[in-house]
Amino acid sequence: MLTAYVISPDERKRALKCAECGLTYSVKDYDLLYSNQKLIYFKFKSPNSKRSKIYCHECILKAMAASEPAKEELKIKIITKHWEFICTYYPNEIDGDAEDFFKQIFK
Repeated sequence: MLTAYVISPDERKRALKCAECGLTYSVKDYDLLYSNQKLIYFKFKSPNSKRSKIYCHECILKAMAASEPAKEELKIKIITKHWEFICTYYPNEIDGDAEDFFKQIFK
């Protein structure tokens, strides 16, 4: 199972930058976007990597799929400060819009 941790704005002191697309925001701007359900950054460590990387919500699923390319489905655990969400995601759906998938995190 692959695990991604939601980065809460109050846990950071420095700007966040997506390792995949380079999307960068200050903590203040991220707090505003996160509070308005527009952006989520995740910390994810691929099984093939030594260190965790930060990904935006548009890139996290692509990064997870790339870490397990032979899988037809991905078992994913998303962890926030208060809960864990476990789901199955199919890589052929990753090219689509991830917005609906992540709406549940903001609830």
